[in-house]
Parts: sequence; structure tokens; C-alpha cells
Amino acid sequence: MTQMNSVLNHLKDHNHINTWIAFTEYKCTRLADVIFKLKKKGVVIDTEMKYNEKTKTKWAQYNLISLGLKA
Repeated sequence: MTQMNSVLNHLKDHNHINTWIAFTEYKCTRLADVIFKLKKKGVVIDTEMKYNEKTKTKWAQYNLISLGLKA
């Protein structure tokens, strides 16, 4: 299974993904690129920036909006 398929299946099952999940579960180190390619195929994905006050870190969470896939 390709990383794009793995990420898409995860989005279908859980409605969201972030880089930590992508790396630990699918060994995907370039999630932003996979998301970009999925968007080009017509999948509607929202990017939500998260911030942890305690650790002063931020990250992107990608949320599935719809699966309008193009052929």
C-alpha cells in the first residue's frame, strides 16, 4: 500500500491526521506532500494549526472534509 493510500484510509477512518501519526503508523516523513497530492486529486482537507502552551510547540492537523476524488 502506498503512503498516499495509507493516509487517505486513515483520514476516512479517523477524519484527521498529523505528522506524528503519519510517521509512527505509516513511516511517512513528508505528510504535507501527501496532503498536497490528495488535494490535487480532489480530496477536500482543512489544515488546522495546533499549539501546545506547555511545550511551546505547534503542528498541523489535517482534517478530512470530503472525498471528492477526481479520476
